[in-house]
Amino acid sequence: MIEFRIEGLQELERQLLEFGPKVAKNGLRAANYAGALTMRDAVKATAPVRTGVLKANVTAFRRRAEDNVAKHSVGVKGVRLKYGNTALNRRLKRAGRKYQADGPAFYAKFLEYGTSKMDAQPFMRPAFENTAQESIDAVRNRLAVAIERAAKA
Repeated sequence: MIEFRIEGLQELERQLLEFGPKVAKNGLRAANYAGALTMRDAVKATAPVRTGVLKANVTAFRRRAEDNVAKHSVGVKGVRLKYGNTALNRRLKRAGRKYQADGPAFYAKFLEYGTSKMDAQPFMRPAFENTAQESIDAVRNRLAVAIERAAKA
């Protein structure tokens, strides 16, 4: 997973925090998501297309984070499956619970990193490298919009 931090936006963040923690949290989350959408679009544009499954399953999603921190990831969708109602699952107290599994585009990791029999065909790393500044600009612009909305309210 590629992770990047945006530093130097403390003034915008400080202005947003003046409007209260709820407004700040929502504004930060929206701004971070705007950057993730820019990255998602770039990954979709560089994804190899054979059947279209990979491109259709690239998504941006929110990650769990602490207060005043927003985390989003861009990756390939998985699926949520239910444990069956079997004796083993009942004994382990997981019958009916859900777990994360690979989705229909599970092969994305093989394309990105390669295998022992296949060379890598990276599509996520080049997209990240080419659109990092665009993502930062999208975050900055969305933070400014959040501050303007909070000031009007």
